[in-house]
Amino acid sequence: MILLLYFVFSGRMISEMNFVKLSVEDEIALQIAEGCTEEVVLHLREGANSPASPYYMFFRDPKLSTIKPNIDYSLRMVEEHYPDANTTLEAQAGIIDLQPLKNDPVRQSLDRGGHVLIESKVKFGKGHGNTRIVKQFRVQDISVPPPLNGYDLISQQIRNTYVGFVKKKDGSFVIRKLSGSEINILNNVWRYNLIVKGKPKQLYGYPYSKERISYVFPTWQDMKDYLREDNVLIAYGDVYCPDSLTLRLADIPVYGVGRIFSHDSNMILDGIRFTAGSILGFGILSGGALTINHFSRQNPAVLSVFLPSGKLITRGSSGLRGFALVQDSDIRPDDPDCLDSDPSLKQSRTFVTISGQTETWKSSSGF
Repeated sequence: MILLLYFVFSGRMISEMNFVKLSVEDEIALQIAEGCTEEVVLHLREGANSPASPYYMFFRDPKLSTIKPNIDYSLRMVEEHYPDANTTLEAQAGIIDLQPLKNDPVRQSLDRGGHVLIESKVKFGKGHGNTRIVKQFRVQDISVPPPLNGYDLISQQIRNTYVGFVKKKDGSFVIRKLSGSEINILNNVWRYNLIVKGKPKQLYGYPYSKERISYVFPTWQDMKDYLREDNVLIAYGDVYCPDSLTLRLADIPVYGVGRIFSHDSNMILDGIRFTAGSILGFGILSGGALTINHFSRQNPAVLSVFLPSGKLITRGSSGLRGFALVQDSDIRPDDPDCLDSDPSLKQSRTFVTISGQTETWKSSSGF
């Protein structure tokens, strides 16, 4: 009888020890899988806009629906910390959907929206860990949309009458009125509705669409808190903020690719320093004024300004480079240094933004 009890209890102890060991191995496997998934997200973000990367066409070519991403760092970490463990790691990324934006006001736009699924599977000893994460992404057309891309500056001199300026190689400007078809696009095709001072208002002059927005912040301070990293404001994708207070950016490095839109509040850019490679736009959807102070020609940024019913004010600034659509401005086209043309804005070009705000994460351990 005693011998029988010994075998019963010892069997239970061995079973419980094996169960505890398996639970620990499942937990380790799950942690490795989650780390592996984070590595894949990092590689996708770094490579999505680098033409030499295999991830560049992954987000742009519908034929490349799945890809085996690089997980070398996770493999090295496992070999370093668990050299004797029988471990296998697998990861895969797949495009769930990639669709043109609904009711896109820009004809032949390259803007797309979609979701990418990232899966990681890990076997650690007898334990298993799996993760599945879905992230929203945008393929954003960052070029100036036609017919605006035929000009360097467009000004609405009087209601429904636009004048375009094209800078020549010798620094002088060619001035011409927009054609009837171009005016029709700005005044009739590009219409959008906003609530202005508590009342609905229909506006025109810019192809604004909610589907183009990647981030929405209730206040400018929320935007700064979310986008600031190591005292640098980093903005990717289109940002919209309905804050009634003025946006003030002063003496801070700014980096990114995308556009920052105010509902109807003013914007002041005071001595901000754009880092190399930045292609940024600033716009006010209803009225307002954008003031750019102390902007130097040596600033490497390419700027787009969209003020279909607002005013551009430049103080102590020289040599804006990019494009401007304004109702009014203090830019003098007879001054050859007032605005430099940038050909990159007139060519079709896309930028992928993988959102950090919208995601669905599922993880599991064991079988």
